[in-house]
Amino acid sequence: MKVLPKLIGLLILLILVVLSLVDPSSVSVSTQWIPFMGRFHPVLLHLPIGMFAAVVLLEVYAWFRPVSQIAEKVGFLLSVSFYATVFSALFGIFLSWEGGYEGDAVNFHKWAGVVTAALMLVLEWLAKARVDKPRQLPIAYLGGLVATIVAMTLTGHQGGSLTHGANFLTQHNPFSKAAEVAEVTADTPVFVSHIQPIFQDYCVQCHSPEKIKGELRMDTFEMLMAGGVHGEVLVPGDSEASSLIHRIHLPLQDEEHMPPEGKPQPSEDIVQLLSWWIDQGASDTARLEDLEVSPEIAVHFLEIDVLEMK
Repeated sequence: MKVLPKLIGLLILLILVVLSLVDPSSVSVSTQWIPFMGRFHPVLLHLPIGMFAAVVLLEVYAWFRPVSQIAEKVGFLLSVSFYATVFSALFGIFLSWEGGYEGDAVNFHKWAGVVTAALMLVLEWLAKARVDKPRQLPIAYLGGLVATIVAMTLTGHQGGSLTHGANFLTQHNPFSKAAEVAEVTADTPVFVSHIQPIFQDYCVQCHSPEKIKGELRMDTFEMLMAGGVHGEVLVPGDSEASSLIHRIHLPLQDEEHMPPEGKPQPSEDIVQLLSWWIDQGASDTARLEDLEVSPEIAVHFLEIDVLEMK
């Protein structure tokens, strides 16, 4: 095996490790190229997954029906997988420099990606060093395949958690215990029964413990009222002065519009309910009987019988 390609692979992996050690808070990007490339991370990450899946399928196929020059074919696929993983991880690092992610979660995802790239590189070396006998799988190579599958799975799961929330993968697990349900009574605060579920559906995906866009969390009332990097998002008693409502009403194409374009958008009725709640003081303890309810708003309280507690 030629030494130069191996040295190039090690050098690229070393560069990836060095960039992974950079503290995002210390990065001051003066060019648009870095954030521009970072946005391509969600696109690129599927390529190494698909290429590595092809490697596994080819190995399984060759086990039952021997294929000539299997090591060469697998080696090529692993080489492409390695470079695809490197570029995906690199662009992911660029994306993390934008901020808005919980430190431990994004660090785990980042280093898991680096480990996956390293395993890909080692597998490529092992594949190219194999004797061209499809049924012979050295223990080191077979163990590397299993380790890469595990590393790629953990990396992907953590990435999905950063993007969609911690329980995205298991949210609808049919084997899990049924969610606890509680009856909505006259003593249930309006925030708990009607307002918090709206934030859960439209906001928490980007403003949660794992993903904190704009340094704003909306998964609890206390975090919501604390505001974010741009200050408070709610002005109790004045929905028109609240940036939350202002951003919802911006044109969909405006980069300040929330939720971002491409995400589920609340209906006008839901926005009206949010505005009413803010105008009524934005309380987390006020019950329905404590608030002034107009006929338009009363409609929202007619069909809710139970509340799923998560």
